[in-house]
Amino acid sequence: MALFDIEVRGKGIDLPSAGDPITGLLARRKVRARSEGDALDKLKLALTREWQQGKWQRRNRGSAPHFEVESLTRLPWWKAPFVRAPKRGFDFYSLEEETSAKAA
Repeated sequence: MALFDIEVRGKGIDLPSAGDPITGLLARRKVRARSEGDALDKLKLALTREWQQGKWQRRNRGSAPHFEVESLTRLPWWKAPFVRAPKRGFDFYSLEEETSAKAA
């Protein structure tokens, strides 16, 4: 089985915050799977479960996050131990941050 480093963007959410509403999320994980397709399926399932079990789903005024792949890298066996990816958690952003990042 290969090890993949995958970063995804989740869109469609609407979480209240002190500033602009949170409209998206980023997540990066290492996933062990037989193929890229299997790795993506495993990751999306794990992130969906994490979203549903976390406090975010209860506060969400939008839809469940729709995940899009930002990057997917198959790691060589010798590099895998040195790549750090969190096992849980999301990085959230607002639409204003996304718009300004695309303009830059």
